[in-house]
Amino acid sequence: MDRRAQASGVASVAGVDVPADQLTLSKLTGITVQQNAPYTDGGKLDLTVTATYDSGYSRDVTTLATVSDFEAAGDTVTVTYQENGVTCTATLTVQGEQPQVTPTPAPEVTDKPQVTQKPENVPQTGDDATVTLYVVTLAASLALLGGAVVVHRRRQR
Repeated sequence: MDRRAQASGVASVAGVDVPADQLTLSKLTGITVQQNAPYTDGGKLDLTVTATYDSGYSRDVTTLATVSDFEAAGDTVTVTYQENGVTCTATLTVQGEQPQVTPTPAPEVTDKPQVTQKPENVPQTGDDATVTLYVVTLAASLALLGGAVVVHRRRQR
């Protein structure tokens, strides 16, 4: 007894009709890849891979497909699925989340400090001519004071 006869006998007991023609295996004709959510660096790439067949049938083969490595959003990934000796490949450019750009506000411009008139007799930082004049005046004053001390001592003798 061949298998067809066995199947027919079992089918008749179960009340099911067995087709006279042998069923043909659907042949894989392609795959499609869809990205379900934006990719964030370090996150998981969320894809759906769907296989289509010559019979018009399609099914989700995401867990069976192979995805090539990629490093960041903008890279192209290659997805491959193989079934019954037929290999199909699809590519997809990974879409990432738009970076949230927060503009940095420009620093506030405060009023410039008011420049006061420099006093005539106080040297100002960085005013070399005035500092030199004071040093010369101080040296001359010390010399005169020293000379006055010498004259005063001589008079006392």
